[in-house]
Amino acid sequence: HHRDCKWTQVMKAENVVYFESSTEAQSKDFKPCRACCRDHLNATLRRDIAMSLEGVTDRLEMERLGMRAFFASIGEHRALYQIMREAEFVDPDVYAWHYETLGAAYQRGIERAIAEGQLSPDLDPEIAVDVLMGASEFIGWKYGIRGAGEPTEAQYEHLVGFIARGLMYRGGDT
Repeated sequence: HHRDCKWTQVMKAENVVYFESSTEAQSKDFKPCRACCRDHLNATLRRDIAMSLEGVTDRLEMERLGMRAFFASIGEHRALYQIMREAEFVDPDVYAWHYETLGAAYQRGIERAIAEGQLSPDLDPEIAVDVLMGASEFIGWKYGIRGAGEPTEAQYEHLVGFIARGLMYRGGDT
């Protein structure tokens, strides 16, 4: 880590090795701290999800595959995901940027699906994205961070069914 790295504030001192530059870290066979870079986790999640959706045009199928990719990405990059969750307290601006950036891209996809008639025209895209991200965030925490394994196939299907019904919301349905 660089001496100004904000992430070291939440790490145990014995787990931190300081370097003056990335070059110095690499010269001593250490990888530079990529987790400190706000773009890394965000770009990793977006890439992993986009790769899972390649060629898919059905929004509900995109939700199904996107959730699986999200959970797989959390499992593969658990430490990065944990660091981003801790950013809420260490660097709230980075935390907000991360979720706002993911949410904006997600919302564009929901708006496109509404315009194409795949989702209910009564659906509020911003609220839908907040609900979807909140649910996936909690489930990601439970299974990815808390170590509860992965959701079972039945749990995935329940989640996707819940999402599908929510995305087909009609005004007045309560």
